[in-house]
Amino acid sequence: MEQVRECRDNGYLLSSRKIGSGAFSKVYLACATRERMQHNAKLASDLRDKHHAVGLWSTHNGHPPPLRVAVKIISTAEAPVEFSQKFLPREISSLNATYRHPNVVQLYKTYQNSQRSSLVLELAARGDLLEHINWVSERRCSPGLDEEEARRLFRQLVSAVAHHRSSGIVHRDLKCENTLLDDRGLLKLTGEPLAQPLPSSLDYPDS
Repeated sequence: MEQVRECRDNGYLLSSRKIGSGAFSKVYLACATRERMQHNAKLASDLRDKHHAVGLWSTHNGHPPPLRVAVKIISTAEAPVEFSQKFLPREISSLNATYRHPNVVQLYKTYQNSQRSSLVLELAARGDLLEHINWVSERRCSPGLDEEEARRLFRQLVSAVAHHRSSGIVHRDLKCENTLLDDRGLLKLTGEPLAQPLPSSLDYPDS
């Protein structure tokens, strides 16, 4: 598969496990190679401390296992021109602007060709908040989250939105499907294609 080769050429091992999809994109589980970790400061600083051990690939020569990431592959050849020229650049710009916050999905690298663009993203292994709410509701035999967990996640969401604002970004698409959870249960806000710079008329000082 051509995407596998492209991913490998950029230092990532793409698996066949699809973990998400959109109108013009598919998201796959992948691993950053040890060499890529050494040459990508963002990746190294964010993921080394998370201890994302991977069971899909064996280790060699005593080296630690590669670290898991999500690779979002966007078919720019099939997407409307407006998406490729407007919404995709907005998504990348927003992710770069909101880098280094514990409750925002991190962008580590982008690469592209004439057919597609690929975004290497922080992995949120537990899926989206709607899936989590449904799972918890089924286990509890009662709808919704308990108050303590709901309060904890809401605080993290507010922190992520506040970070967007302080970075000059309006998210514009807050919903459960754009709110992910990592393997530690931390909330991770994503879904940036509709994000745009904060209008200067609303850029007032913090009270």
